[in-house]
Amino acid sequence: MGADGGRLNGPYANPNTSSWGKGASQEGGRLGFAFTSRTLRAATHLKVDAAKSADEVLRAEGGSMKLYVLPGSCALACHIALEWAEAAYELEVLTHDALRSEQFLAVNPKAKVPALVLDGEDVITEAQAVLLFIADVFPDARLAPAASDLVRRAKLNETLSELTSEAHPAFGPLFAPSRYAAEPGCAEAVKRAAFARVDASFVRLNAALQGKDWLLGERTVADPYLYALSRWLKMTPKPVESYPAIARHFARMASDPYVRRALEAEGLDA
Repeated sequence: MGADGGRLNGPYANPNTSSWGKGASQEGGRLGFAFTSRTLRAATHLKVDAAKSADEVLRAEGGSMKLYVLPGSCALACHIALEWAEAAYELEVLTHDALRSEQFLAVNPKAKVPALVLDGEDVITEAQAVLLFIADVFPDARLAPAASDLVRRAKLNETLSELTSEAHPAFGPLFAPSRYAAEPGCAEAVKRAAFARVDASFVRLNAALQGKDWLLGERTVADPYLYALSRWLKMTPKPVESYPAIARHFARMASDPYVRRALEAEGLDA
């Protein structure tokens, strides 16, 4: 990831060297994505040279993306997805204190990451929404089934929903038991109950990964989310090695050069 004017930017897609192909979807010679209502209206009439990458078109149209992350959070999944898509983006790495700063609250009043700012105007929050947006903006990266493939697309939504609404929240009481029990003496009981939920989620996910390299059989935006959650297992009684299929997935992700670049940018170890 290179620096530009003090900002971290992902590499621009190169149709001659990229293993992921060009980021833009061409159908009938027209642009298949847009970032704001302004660019959406313009995009329906914009002719795209097939040799141009999505990033080249975005730069020509003045489009931009800025991703806000907190190191070690689930926002890592969105960061990895942008890297896999070889998107052009600006990265803002926050601290815990910065989450409640006036500047970031103006971006996301929920004081949470990820937050993806488009053209300095529209803001998308919540990891599932950000991940699906990235997959749709860069369809040639093949990070999601086509929207027309209703069953496989539903399975991706199902998997992301389980990760974001079941597996992820299970960690909350484990890491911050005082938020869930007023009595200090209850903290250990809360943590035990939380770990039981975490373990149950990962037993299910481990079973889902049996005999497969990726959660859905092919790489999608669900895989970096599972990886981000799997990194938290080191803070539980059962490390990632306790779930063999997930451990293999974890090793595959950790050795990926795009994943390693995202980790390095956030100051994280593989």
